[in-house]
Amino acid sequence: MGAAAYQRGSNVISSQIERDIPKRPIAFLIMDKINALPKANALMSERRTPFGETVVIEKDKFRDNCWWMMDPEKLHDGFSLCYKSLEACISAWDIYLTEYDEILERWTATW
Repeated sequence: MGAAAYQRGSNVISSQIERDIPKRPIAFLIMDKINALPKANALMSERRTPFGETVVIEKDKFRDNCWWMMDPEKLHDGFSLCYKSLEACISAWDIYLTEYDEILERWTATW
């Protein structure tokens, strides 16, 4: 095989990898999409969370359509709010997703 054929093969493989594997992790794409949603009460200039600056959001593993917004200090032992979706939770408050823990499957949001 010549050098030109090797180069063409390498280019085909590289372009296929670029199409198959996104450049950014999926969590970042989800964050960008959800953070761009309008807030439910845009007239309220400062609609903070009842838990302070940072909250933890987690999908209920036993119930469909239930996402829990929790205090990061108490988590499951404290007061929590339930929402139908992650989008509904983020849109209801003046908060933005900032990180995702793939192991625990938890989102963190701050204002």
